Amino acid sequence: MKITIPTSLQEITINQWLKFQKTVKPDMDTDIISIHLVSIFCNLSLEDTLKISAKDFKDIVKTVTETVNSKPNFKQRFTFNGVEYGMIPNLDMMSAGEYIDMDKYYSTDVLKFMSVLFRPITNKVFNTYQIETYKGSNNDLLESPIENYLGANVFFYNLRNELLNATSHYFQQLKQQDKEALEEVLIKNGGGINQFTQLLTETFTTLTKQPN
Repeated sequence: MKITIPTSLQEITINQWLKFQKTVKPDMDTDIISIHLVSIFCNLSLEDTLKISAKDFKDIVKTVTETVNSKPNFKQRFTFNGVEYGMIPNLDMMSAGEYIDMDKYYSTDVLKFMSVLFRPITNKVFNTYQIETYKGSNNDLLESPIENYLGANVFFYNLRNELLNATSHYFQQLKQQDKEALEEVLIKNGGGINQFTQLLTETFTTLTKQPN
């Protein structure tokens, strides 16, 4: 029986990752988790997985576990199925709606997170490029490498923390009238901004209650 063992995150798909997350439960026995680990990430049926010798099985579990836990590389652009995808080229120009969705999905929904952050490149000149308009969730990346998501997830986590730290410092210096003026400006933008306004209001309320 030929067994393909992934040795890098480029060899594990988003689909496999989601299947493993859906299948494995925290209260499962370690041996059962190991069986599902090998079955899913080596593309084997449970029946074939159980036929592997005990020695080989132990080695495979070790290799797959190390691969899954390896540090992902962050790529701003990648090609999958002949389509080149690019991350939002200018994060400073990200819409409130895009940021809200990324913040909502970056740790809860892989495909929706990827759909916000990465889209097909429509035009490029040297190192600059443009991407498609955000249209919501896209399942085209289901079989793409999980490394693209994990690398972006780490990047956005760091970006999010930097933004929250900056926001915290800023709001601690705001007076009540400044907060009200900010809310008024945001509300005038309407639509998806309302969620952003609520988020800022809640953040301001929390921060102003903190001791100096």
